[in-house]
Amino acid sequence: MGAALDNLADSAVYIVSIYAVGKGVVAQSRAANLSGVLLIILGLILLGEVIRRFVTEAEPIGWAMIITAIVNAASNLLALRLLKSQGERGVHMKASMVFTSNDMLVNLGIVLSGVGVMLLNSPLPDLIISLITVGIVLKGGWDILKAARSARSNGATASENNNQKKKHRE
Repeated sequence: MGAALDNLADSAVYIVSIYAVGKGVVAQSRAANLSGVLLIILGLILLGEVIRRFVTEAEPIGWAMIITAIVNAASNLLALRLLKSQGERGVHMKASMVFTSNDMLVNLGIVLSGVGVMLLNSPLPDLIISLITVGIVLKGGWDILKAARSARSNGATASENNNQKKKHRE
C-alpha cells in the first residue's frame, strides 16, 4: 500500500514539475509547494499506517518487501537519471529531485527492514525503519516548502529590481 501511494504521489509531482518547466518563478515555486505538501501528506499517511500495523500486529512479509523495494528503486533510478539530464534547475525540479532521492532512501530502508523481518522473525524492524522513513519523508516535505518559499521571495526581489531598472531608464 505504501509503495502504491508513493508512486501515485511521485506521478503527481512529476506532472506538476513538468507543467512548470519554462514558466516563471511563481509557477515553479507553486509546483514545488504542492510537491512539499504532497510529501508531508504522504508522510502522515505512512505514520498512520505504521500505527495501524503496530496496533493490529500485522505481520510483514520480508521477501515481498524486498522485491517491491528493488522494483521501486529501479524506477526511481531511471527517474533520477531523467531529472538530472534536464537543464532546468528551478525549484520545481529540485523538489522532484528531493522526492525521488527520498524514495531511494525509503527503498533502502524497506530492503533493510525486509531482511531484518526475515532474520529476526519479528515485525519490529519494519516498525522501527518505518518510523525513520516517516521522519525522512516529513523532513523532505518541509525542506521543499522552505525552498519554494525562498524561491518565491527571491523571484519577487528580482522582479522588483527589474521594474526599478525599467523605471530608471524611462
